[in-house]
Amino acid sequence: MNVPSRTGVNPAVGSKLVYGIIRDANLIDANLHVANLHGANLSGAGMQGTNLTDADYDAITKWPEGFDPEAAKAVLVEDDR
Repeated sequence: MNVPSRTGVNPAVGSKLVYGIIRDANLIDANLHVANLHGANLSGAGMQGTNLTDADYDAITKWPEGFDPEAAKAVLVEDDR
């Protein structure tokens, strides 16, 4: 999945963005509450004000430089393999 960089990107609550490529997208003020972000590439995405409350991510998920997913209330899910 490649989301273009534009204003108003607002995926539905609970979206599954597993292994999605969302780098450089404008996700400012987007609602990603309870989204599945396992393996997603969000590097370079604008994420100011993005709602990540209870969104799941894993160790492979890539975040914008300096972004703190825990401070944004996203939940790291460990791989049980």
